[in-house]
Amino acid sequence: MLKHLWILFIISTTAIFGRTQGPIDGFMKGKGNADIAIGMGINRSSSYTGATDSIYDLSYGAEQLSFFGQYGFTDKLDAVLSVPFVFGASENKLQDLGLHLKYRPLHKTWNNHEWSTLISGGISFPASNYEADVSGALGRREKKLPFRLISQFKTSNGFFINFTGAYFVRFDKVSEEQLSEYQQIVPSFDPQQPSDNYSLMLRFGWAGAHNFFEAFAEYQNTIDGIDFKRGISQPIQLYEVDFLKIGGTYYYGGKDNGVAANFAFIPGLRRNIGNIIFAGVSFILKYRPE
Repeated sequence: MLKHLWILFIISTTAIFGRTQGPIDGFMKGKGNADIAIGMGINRSSSYTGATDSIYDLSYGAEQLSFFGQYGFTDKLDAVLSVPFVFGASENKLQDLGLHLKYRPLHKTWNNHEWSTLISGGISFPASNYEADVSGALGRREKKLPFRLISQFKTSNGFFINFTGAYFVRFDKVSEEQLSEYQQIVPSFDPQQPSDNYSLMLRFGWAGAHNFFEAFAEYQNTIDGIDFKRGISQPIQLYEVDFLKIGGTYYYGGKDNGVAANFAFIPGLRRNIGNIIFAGVSFILKYRPE
């Protein structure tokens, strides 16, 4: 037990890179194993889309230091931690921290092929009193409970395909004062609290002994919300944020460490988010008990 707590402490106090396709994948670490890493990335956006086809000339740029860690309590249960630190023009602060548990209830093998079903649940919340930035939408001070269902098939030669469905239960609240102020500006506004959202993701790639490549496409939809309007003070937590994100990761490593390059962009289906491009590199340390 003390060993498990020590590993979690190391993970929670060591910077490692949050991958562009999210913190939960279809691979398990194995009992007693941990990955710990630190990464840097850049976010750039030249325009911002509010409601459908409403494009605003709002640019955004920030550098990002990301924290990520994963530890295997057993061969079927992993703990995952992730949080980014953003260097922006106006402030430099931690964004939303995520804590997750990942469990694999089903794992079948035949002829060295593997099929796994995993479930994940956790919590995400602001790690500081940062100010949510409209154009970047990196963090919106959301408090939510993320739940994921993952199905992954991996062939004997390392090729894999993964489908992940996620649902995010929001429990952050907008104050009555903010709602009242916005209703005075927009009388037609029907007071509401932040809406849940869901995402669907397809991932495919190849995993070898020292190399790993993955490409992904993710669609996220917020069930309800308001749209950005220029020149009006609005509760950012209420935005209906929708987007399609495409990207990939390449990793090369040995027994004790590795390096990964990450890239992602938002090409379309945007609503209340910028045309963000992200690129980064991360350095991973591996803990494997003897």
